[in-house]
Amino acid sequence: MNLLNDLKNFYVFGAILIPLNSNVPEWKALSFSKMKTNETSFSQEGLKIEVNQSSSPLFYRFSKPTQIVGFSVTGHLSGLPEINRLKEGDSENDDFSLRVGFVETNSRRPNWIERLWISDWINELLNLFPEQGLNKVRFFTLSQIKNPGTFRVHPKNDSMEETVFLKKEQPGSFSIDYQLPKPIPASALWLQPDGDDSKSTFVLTLSHLVIQTSGE
Repeated sequence: MNLLNDLKNFYVFGAILIPLNSNVPEWKALSFSKMKTNETSFSQEGLKIEVNQSSSPLFYRFSKPTQIVGFSVTGHLSGLPEINRLKEGDSENDDFSLRVGFVETNSRRPNWIERLWISDWINELLNLFPEQGLNKVRFFTLSQIKNPGTFRVHPKNDSMEETVFLKKEQPGSFSIDYQLPKPIPASALWLQPDGDDSKSTFVLTLSHLVIQTSGE
């Protein structure tokens, strides 16, 4: 028995143990318009995300805004996005086998007129935070070519930032304990593997995910 995975929603001092074997209410899968969605399932083996020329975000909402200082993750990749590695992150090669994102919220909530112009999936995300607005999303990506620490502001959305946390050139297992460059005040976790640009098919399985907090 994997005690970590059997815990449905367990907070301890300095850590949030993310439940990977159970679709508890804190999980929320959304979809992008005109884009095929990933298939997500939970089992004793962990969280499985099947990518089939698809991309979609999976969120886990924290009980309150929390200072994130790092995370540890263990998983397995059956394959990698079939991109032009030299152009990884460009408009036609913006597929990553794993993005670990942290959603920052603020007190400014869009009014009803502004929400008419916002994408459906963003409106659904806002519904997770009834009294808050969105500030930034800070992603940590698993890259095929870039070294850890490589940073960019996403070219299509300046409210999204990306830092490489692990370089992996071949499929298979991975495990890392990663410390953030600086603490992030986050209200939710965002997980996303991509295969839409490169028409790729692979499976991401996460067996362990712990979010490290400042303990405040």
